[in-house]
Amino acid sequence: MQISIKLLGELHQYLPANGEFNQSKLNIPTGLTLQKILSQLKVPDDLDFILLLNGSLMQEQEYVNITPKSGDEIIIFPPIKGG
Repeated sequence: MQISIKLLGELHQYLPANGEFNQSKLNIPTGLTLQKILSQLKVPDDLDFILLLNGSLMQEQEYVNITPKSGDEIIIFPPIKGG
C-alpha cells in the first residue's frame, strides 16, 4: 500500500532517496505501525519531533499501535521553539 510522508525542517535528511524536497510516497506492507515506519526511515529514537497522521496529532505511546491505511499522510516536524 502507498502512503505520503512529509519530513520538515532538519528531519528532511531522513527522507527516502526517491523523495523530492521534503516529501515522498512510501510503499509499505499493510499493518506496518508508525513505530516501524519511523524505524525504516532511520529516525533516531531519541529525536524530539511532532507527528501528524492525516492532520491528527499522534502521541508517542500510540506509535506502536497505529497502522496507517493506504492513502494516509504522515507529517513529521521538529518542535516549534520560540523565545
